[in-house]
Amino acid sequence: DYAAVGALMPLLAWRFVFITYDVVRAAVINTEDLLRWSLIPVMAGFVLNVALCAWLIPLHGLHGAVAASLTSYFVSTFLVDLTHPG
Repeated sequence: DYAAVGALMPLLAWRFVFITYDVVRAAVINTEDLLRWSLIPVMAGFVLNVALCAWLIPLHGLHGAVAASLTSYFVSTFLVDLTHPG
């Protein structure tokens, strides 16, 4: 009955990596007074997650939702920070 929920395990495992990095990033954001900059990764992750979910869930179901979430976590946590000029 619960076999489909096994697809959520990668999401649950990897989110701790992103949460750990985000805790450190939040300390830097507060220390460097970059609160306006912090909205950009959040909005990028939100928009990307909604778009990917709309595209992948009809095609792949729960696996598509996991892929969309992990991709948006990666983009909002790592890739957007690389674009910061400082």
